[in-house]
Amino acid sequence: MDQRYWDRVASDYDGEIFDSFTSDRTGVLVRRLETFADRSAPAADAGCGVGKYLPFLAPRFARVDAYDLSGELLKQARTAAGRFENIRYFKRNFASPSATVFPVRFALCANVLIMADTAIREAVLRSVARMVERGGHAIFLIPSVESALLAHHRLMEWHRQDGLSPAEASRASIAPAAKAGRRLADGLVPIDGVPTKHFLREEAAVFFRRGGFAPLQFDKVEYGWETEFESPPDWMQAPFPWDWLVTTKRL
Repeated sequence: MDQRYWDRVASDYDGEIFDSFTSDRTGVLVRRLETFADRSAPAADAGCGVGKYLPFLAPRFARVDAYDLSGELLKQARTAAGRFENIRYFKRNFASPSATVFPVRFALCANVLIMADTAIREAVLRSVARMVERGGHAIFLIPSVESALLAHHRLMEWHRQDGLSPAEASRASIAPAAKAGRRLADGLVPIDGVPTKHFLREEAAVFFRRGGFAPLQFDKVEYGWETEFESPPDWMQAPFPWDWLVTTKRL
């Protein structure tokens, strides 16, 4: 996990990092989070970034612990949610087994488990597991391999609509979708040049179970095609790209 990278990103976070919370087309994030709202219980945002979710979480829980690797991102999170007095902010590297965490009944972990290194992803998941009390719940938002492949085929379709042959459309689509072909078996898809872990649904179920969480439900968090392509054509509608939203229970 690269703290310096995220400190640099903080200067233009909204320009570089996709806002899943406000881009959710169907509101499934809000519905799932509301399910676990409990003003008598503590919660955590494990990897809060600039605090996009904190103004939603704070009124719905007794306390919210906001964790992030980057001190620069935490500064922005404090600004975004400064009016709430029940939020505590902690700079933590979840890849470290000695990272101090505090027990909660519920945790949100949104697009944190995206690093290319498998050992680091597993270490981060163990830290979240140490945080959530047994019998408590956690919701994880993770990128979808299936969606990345769909985006690739949509781009091919776009090229076909513009008059390219199937072979030409395939060649023209490779660069944006996945120079990935080489690493797709590992679920690594480049986003702005950074290898980013994407999950198959079934793979994610195994991953979370191994990390101490029982998957209870998978939802698609759908986004508009403008999140994948600049100025997509009007005919490019459903099916839309998505992330997996995995609702889990701590074993």
